[in-house]
Amino acid sequence: MCYLITDLTMYRPTIFIQELGATRFQPQIDVARCWAGTAPPKFTKSLSDHPDAAFLHAATVEALLDLLPTLLQLHAENIPILLLCDNQEHLAELTSELDVIVASMRTDGSTASGILYGMLQREDELSILRSKVGLMSTMRTTLQEDIDQLNDDLHSAAMLQQEFMSSHTQAVHSIYFNTLWRPTGVVSGDMYDITKLDDDHISFFIADAIGHGMPAAMLAMAISKALAGCRTNAEGNFTSPSAVLSTLNKAILDRNGDTARFATAMYGVINCKTRSLTIAGAGHPAALWMQGSSGTEILESQGPLLGIFDDAEFPEQTVTIGDDDRVIFYSDGFEDALDECTMKTGLPSHLQSIYNIGCATNNIVAAVEQLLDTKTTHHDDLTMLCLHAPAHVAKIAA
Repeated sequence: MCYLITDLTMYRPTIFIQELGATRFQPQIDVARCWAGTAPPKFTKSLSDHPDAAFLHAATVEALLDLLPTLLQLHAENIPILLLCDNQEHLAELTSELDVIVASMRTDGSTASGILYGMLQREDELSILRSKVGLMSTMRTTLQEDIDQLNDDLHSAAMLQQEFMSSHTQAVHSIYFNTLWRPTGVVSGDMYDITKLDDDHISFFIADAIGHGMPAAMLAMAISKALAGCRTNAEGNFTSPSAVLSTLNKAILDRNGDTARFATAMYGVINCKTRSLTIAGAGHPAALWMQGSSGTEILESQGPLLGIFDDAEFPEQTVTIGDDDRVIFYSDGFEDALDECTMKTGLPSHLQSIYNIGCATNNIVAAVEQLLDTKTTHHDDLTMLCLHAPAHVAKIAA
C-alpha cells in the first residue's frame, strides 16, 4: 500500500542512489512507482548533480565503513539521507550525529518512497522556516537600526530643545534664579526661559505644552521661538507680561491647523533694583511666594490656556519682593511628584511639600532634585524656576 501524502509541488526532486547490487527492489522503479507527488523523482549516481535527498544501502558494517566519506559529504551539504542497514554496531552513534534516517533492509519500495517523500517534505518546511527565521533576523536588525537612529534623533532633538531655552544665571542686584528641567522621556513639552533684559530687569517664562513626547516638544520649541521675538517691542521697550502672552496665544492659534494645540504658561518681569515683580498667567499652576520667615502667598494664574480663545485676556499682577523671599514657579507634574505631604494646612499637598523643603534649605531646587532622585519614575515632565531675593547688601553691611 502506497503512502498518500498531499502533493506540495510539481517540482521533480533528484535522489542520489548508490549501486545497490542484489537487493529486493530497484529504487528507480519501486520508489518512483509509489511516489506521493504528482511528478516522480529523478535519480542520480553523482553528487555533482546536487541531489535533494540520498538513498543508501549497507548490508554489512564493512559496507557502511565504505559509505562514511559519502555520508560525511552529504551531511556537510545538508542533504537528507535514508540508509537501509540492519547492523551498524559501533557506527550507530556516528550515523545518529549525521542525522541519517536508518531503516531495515527489509523495507519495501512503497515504505522507502514514503520515507523519502516525507524527508523532502520536511526539508521544504525547514527551508521555509529557515527563510522565515532569516527574514525575521534581517527585519530585527533593520528594526534595531531604525530604533537606534530614532534614539539618536531624539537625543539630538533634546539637545536642540535645551539650546532653545535661554537660562540667564548671573545675579542682577543680587536677584537670581535656580532652575530644574526633567523630561519624563528624552524630549519635553515643558520649557522655560530666563533672560536679562538690561542692567536692572530680568524676564522669566515657564510653559507646559499639553500632551507628551515629540508633538508636545515641538509645540514647546515653537513657543520658545515665538517668545524670542516678543520680549521687547519695535521701540526696544519691554513688552508687558500680558502682551507677551497675547502674542504667544495668537502664534499658537495661527499654527494650529486641523489639530488644536494648547499650553499653560506664566511670564514675568522683575525689576531687580526695586524688586517689583509683574506676572501674567495662562492657565498655569499658581506660584508659591515664600515671604522670608513670615509666611506664604499664592500668586494665581488668572488667564485661560494658550491656544483656545482669539480674544483671551491675561491679567497682570504686581507685587514687591522682600528680603530673603523666594518665588517658585513650576509645571503641573509636581502636583503628583510631590503629593506626599499629610500636614493639614491651607496649602495644597505639593505646595506644602515645597514649603517644607524651603524651610529646611535655601536651595529649594537642589533639594527637590535630590528628592526626585529617590523616586523610581515620574509620569509627567517636571520644570521648576525659583526666584531668590537675598537681603540687600546695604542691610547686611549695617
